Amino acid sequence: MKPSKSKQLDTLERAFARAHAFRGAPVFSQPWRDGVMRDIRLDAGREQTLLELPNAIWRAAAVVALVSAVFVGSALTWNAGQTDFSALFTMATADSTLMSGAP
Repeated sequence: MKPSKSKQLDTLERAFARAHAFRGAPVFSQPWRDGVMRDIRLDAGREQTLLELPNAIWRAAAVVALVSAVFVGSALTWNAGQTDFSALFTMATADSTLMSGAP
């Protein structure tokens, strides 16, 4: 007859508990432990600065700025022949497909 799952789990738990108690804690020198605790206290006490943001965020911000600059530059050169932007706004508001989202 096969023992029940709970009995197997109890046996396994007791075996792990004995192995853990037998193993003991690793030995580290007192200066090393003091240094680790000092570093933990220093890191916990200081605030995060903007320079610590991940590089991916800075790269994404740079790409957005570059795309925005290209868009603004193209809008300015597209309408360079006119002194005001009223024609651009008139065309954008007169085109019904821009407002409705229809293809």
